[in-house]
Amino acid sequence: MHEIGQSEEAVTMFKQGTEALPSSLLLHFSYAEFEEMRKRVSEARAVFEALVTSCATERENLQKLLEKEQKAEKVKEKDKEKEKEKEKDKDKEKDRGASPEKDEGAERIARIEEDLKRKMEQESLIYIMFMRFSKRAEDEPSLRALFRRARESPACTHHIFVASGLFFTSSSFFPLPVLIETNTRSPDATNEADCVQHF
Repeated sequence: MHEIGQSEEAVTMFKQGTEALPSSLLLHFSYAEFEEMRKRVSEARAVFEALVTSCATERENLQKLLEKEQKAEKVKEKDKEKEKEKEKDKDKEKDRGASPEKDEGAERIARIEEDLKRKMEQESLIYIMFMRFSKRAEDEPSLRALFRRARESPACTHHIFVASGLFFTSSSFFPLPVLIETNTRSPDATNEADCVQHF
């Protein structure tokens, strides 16, 4: 649509699409790339910022839900232990009846943990695409600041470091991966703060 002079119509469609599907990474990435192609860097950055915020909020909600379920499961376990102590001489049928509830709670926790893991991987992917955009359209300080944000995020995975190494080695900002390698291999680098002290 940009080629045929209907850029504003395309922007309207992208906005409607991202509002209808706020979790669609592909749609947001396409929207940001479209704005970058139009040389509207601030608008493209805003798309990434909104996506990071949305994904982080969903991750935090999943984390809270997981903690809530884990606490509830611990309470149930304690109640069952007390019940067993009181009814040692009774038939074990009651314990058998309680086991499906325990399995259901464990399965629910496992599902939430899987969703949380997926959401963290998605957030890392968003940061990687965000850094890729920043490398193309912005300056070195912006890219470094973005990498710092990604690294400090609770959702940071090793993919962030791998991608940043590729971004910096393929640009004029070559010293960054060298510092990562030097610090991580140093005998004095005993913790994360030592490994990233130069960033």
